[in-house]
Amino acid sequence: MLGVEAASQGLAREEKEFLRQIRFVFTEEEWEALNKLPDERKMAYAEKVLEKRSPDCLALHQQHVSQANELFPTPGFRGSDTDAGRFFIVWGEPQEVRKQRIEDTYWDGIREEFIPFEYKRMIWIYTKGTGLKPGEKRIVIFADVHWPGFFELKSDEVLSGEHGGEAR
Repeated sequence: MLGVEAASQGLAREEKEFLRQIRFVFTEEEWEALNKLPDERKMAYAEKVLEKRSPDCLALHQQHVSQANELFPTPGFRGSDTDAGRFFIVWGEPQEVRKQRIEDTYWDGIREEFIPFEYKRMIWIYTKGTGLKPGEKRIVIFADVHWPGFFELKSDEVLSGEHGGEAR
């Protein structure tokens, strides 16, 4: 799979940024087709793909990128470059959000003792969205285990059944 830089060597900075952002909502086939085009046709193709999905798809995508940048900024990263931001761009706002503070320990081999630490976890629950059937839930878990405020994707499962209990 080619990255954004390989896909857009001759494009302006704003166009490269746009392609970087839409990478997460394109299918593998759409992205490969874009990479085969000459630079002068890439932007038109990208906009056409998004408009084909729905007339407001491009505007909604841009809104999600803007919201991700506001909601999930981390030192050194735009919100849209974080795991939570990228997930938000593709799936939008979850129907339910749960936040937890977790206390745990880790083994310090040098000191030969367990060291207590604390981290936060966000659980996003989607009950509607692309690919979800009636009664299914998508449960997404992010945790800031390594560095406070930098939420990494830890789990992403679709559960089915009356209580959302069976993994698909």
